[in-house]
Amino acid sequence: MIPIKSIRVVERSLGAFGLRSISILSKFKFNKSRDISKEISNDSLPKGTGNGPFIELPSFKPLGNPSDLLNITLPQSSKLSIRNGTIIGINGDLKNLTSVPQILHKTEYQELMSNSSVSLLINGGMNNYSIIEVNSIEDKWTILNDKNIIAWTGFNLQLDPIEVLEKCNSFQTNGKGIIIVNGEEQLFDITLSANEQIIINPNSLVAYNSSISYATLNSPWTQPLNFFRKFQFPTIAHSSINSVKSFIGSQYSRIISSLGINNEMKVLTGYYNSFKQFITFNVINKFYNKPIYFKITGPGRLLLDNNNHLPNRKNFSKKEINDILRN
Repeated sequence: MIPIKSIRVVERSLGAFGLRSISILSKFKFNKSRDISKEISNDSLPKGTGNGPFIELPSFKPLGNPSDLLNITLPQSSKLSIRNGTIIGINGDLKNLTSVPQILHKTEYQELMSNSSVSLLINGGMNNYSIIEVNSIEDKWTILNDKNIIAWTGFNLQLDPIEVLEKCNSFQTNGKGIIIVNGEEQLFDITLSANEQIIINPNSLVAYNSSISYATLNSPWTQPLNFFRKFQFPTIAHSSINSVKSFIGSQYSRIISSLGINNEMKVLTGYYNSFKQFITFNVINKFYNKPIYFKITGPGRLLLDNNNHLPNRKNFSKKEINDILRN
């Protein structure tokens, strides 16, 4: 956890330099083998159970510095939801471990349940883990991209799909429990006091809780139509324009249906949208390209990925910029 008093030090790094100046030490990683036999030995297995009056929940322990390994211990009769392909080792009786494939809003995961205590070893490669403890139902966390979600567990913890960014599969927590997330580089867990501010690259944002507020700085290029939308037309004129648009739309649909080329037009529309997006991102923004930053105001917590290669150019639509933290 970064102390509150150090937030003002990293504010310039996060905002002005896109996390570049605080990621120097993370580049010096040494591939030194380490003994983790103690953490995954039989002595470390829990003695409690996930059922009955004295319930023991699964525990999580990041290993190493940086924490690119994760040790998860499952008490008897406990449940764990975990993303596919992350388990590299198990200490325990495999016969007592059941796995049921599940899909949650396009996100594939396994629901594990063990009839005896087991210890799991999770490998994140060059990634690093962070543990989010949701201790209150009112404390809702939003994870912007499901690729950062590793595992979650709890008495009543659920992940509800939420629309934040069109290009990401996002979730919001509902209930109390524990969720494990990771990042491409070192994760910073930052707590902001009331009215305390920090400026960040929006692409570095991994997760945040619902109590923070934000404002965007250096708005990106917007389409010319947005300029005309700022003018307010009289009610009668506005109604007439809508009537004309509705008539043209109905006639267009009728003609396309009569010609039997609905599928062909859908394909052409897809090509047109892809071409328009390419022109906007790769041509127009070469001449008019402003970096985007978020000024986040506390109180609240957020997780940032310390990846200095993350661009903060126009990767979001205007609607996504306005809605990214409003949910």
